[in-house]
Amino acid sequence: IDFSLNDDASTNNYYSIRLREVDTIITIYRDDDSNIVAQDTSVNEFYCWFECTDYLLVSNTDLDIDIEDPTVSSTYSGTAMYFTDATINGQSHRIRIKPRQYSWGYEYYDYEDYNADFTANISLYLEVTALSRDLYLYRQSMNSYSDDELLSFFSEPVQVHSNIDGGIGIFGVSSTTVKQIPLRPIRFVYE
Repeated sequence: IDFSLNDDASTNNYYSIRLREVDTIITIYRDDDSNIVAQDTSVNEFYCWFECTDYLLVSNTDLDIDIEDPTVSSTYSGTAMYFTDATINGQSHRIRIKPRQYSWGYEYYDYEDYNADFTANISLYLEVTALSRDLYLYRQSMNSYSDDELLSFFSEPVQVHSNIDGGIGIFGVSSTTVKQIPLRPIRFVYE
């Protein structure tokens, strides 16, 4: 998925990118005589894992650089990529993300007892969010907190960002632009 992000040069900007999948699965169950015995519609919604290799947006603070594959240090892999405009300030920057998984919905159903006519309508939505500085810092600190439970057991505690005077919490704002990625419907017949 390729798109351009037009950054405003007059301010420091903070962004996140997510890819949301919505599966609408319509299943018609038939008996051996092709009579309809049941019909089911279910909707599954979740954020997809994706990868983004971009030297300007993905920063790696690790000193471990893979000599055989130098792109590893500049590749994001996850469900929500956060970045600032520090390296693209005021520019129109082309971003490419590669989805790593699709549900396709059908693995959740048992078709042993019936013939099933199955249609899966998969919709992908690209969500690009502009965040306030405080909300960006809060989400970054929460990601650091939850990244690796085993390593966090042995490391220093993460200081979660807060901007509430005399208390703990966050007040922040965001604005999200959502664009649907066109896909074709998938239809399977199990017999």
